[in-house]
Amino acid sequence: MEVDMSEYGSGMTFKRACELDRERIIHALKGELVCDETDTGFVYADAPKEECDEFILSAFDNVVYHAEQAFHSGRALEKMLKDNDVSYDLKDYMKALDDTRM
Repeated sequence: MEVDMSEYGSGMTFKRACELDRERIIHALKGELVCDETDTGFVYADAPKEECDEFILSAFDNVVYHAEQAFHSGRALEKMLKDNDVSYDLKDYMKALDDTRM
């Protein structure tokens, strides 16, 4: 699976990249792809169905790739805690989870 991890540049949050992809998917479903970008956002133009379908599948594959990486990261951290006899409870986990959302 080919994944373009730098399409939107460094410093972009995963959430924001997904929002941009969602916008682009909505346009691709209407037969439009990005042809340019301005200070106010993307510019779209009509495109062949095959290219639109290819973009939609590529955007989906990219999200799957990043989700899989996140799942692996969580499992690796859990394994490290277990292997090093670090104990924690649900309350600790929920606090740490909330902290990462801020």
